[in-house]
Amino acid sequence: MKLLASLTILASLVFMGQAHAESEAQNCISCSTSSTLLRSNVDSDAREIRNTVSRGNIPQMVFDAMNSHPRDSKQFGNTCSKFSDGSSYGEWGATVVEELRSGRTPELMRGAQDLKAICRGYEQMDQEGKEGLWVTVMAAMGFYEASCDEQPPLQQGPNGILSGLMQLDKKIQAETCGHLAQTPREDKLRTQSGSYSIRCAMMMLNDQIGSGAGLFAADPYWQVIKNDGRQQGYLKIQDVIESYALCK
Repeated sequence: MKLLASLTILASLVFMGQAHAESEAQNCISCSTSSTLLRSNVDSDAREIRNTVSRGNIPQMVFDAMNSHPRDSKQFGNTCSKFSDGSSYGEWGATVVEELRSGRTPELMRGAQDLKAICRGYEQMDQEGKEGLWVTVMAAMGFYEASCDEQPPLQQGPNGILSGLMQLDKKIQAETCGHLAQTPREDKLRTQSGSYSIRCAMMMLNDQIGSGAGLFAADPYWQVIKNDGRQQGYLKIQDVIESYALCK
């Protein structure tokens, strides 16, 4: 509740500052440069206030986003608590953050244009805020792919058997992510580790976004983020993203 109240106050401050800047621009034709600078200062101040208010509360924001999206009314915070339980990141949430900080996935932190269109506050987020958004994205994908089950029932995919949290087939594992295996168990079973599956998926998304395809591409590996004019499943993940407090 305190976080919500703080964000509400922040929104009011931003609105008043922007309104003042717009009023200055309308009433003073000759001072457009100063009004532009004023708007820039307002945006900068709002960004700093927003990041300060959110600091330390990101896991709660992730948990809230997992439990608040209207399209299909599914709340999966408890099911996917390995990403975040509201008070802190779980094992899988920590894996997402670790991967983002490793330098292997720079395109994710840079952000796809379609992601920024959905999450309007992305550019204003600090690193911690962006990390929280990507934990949210990966949690949503993990839920809609495998109900956040580390070892879901095996399914047949276009290129073979799909397995693990992110439903990866053996071909993609061998060609893209085989080098990520860190234990004999992971090396043998690959996606039986949720953390392995997440790291592999993040590297695949990094390549996808880096190619200019965006997050919600016409021909991605995963159906849950496929946007080809016919598929609608990706809208559910967009709902989750929009529910992340710092995107608003």
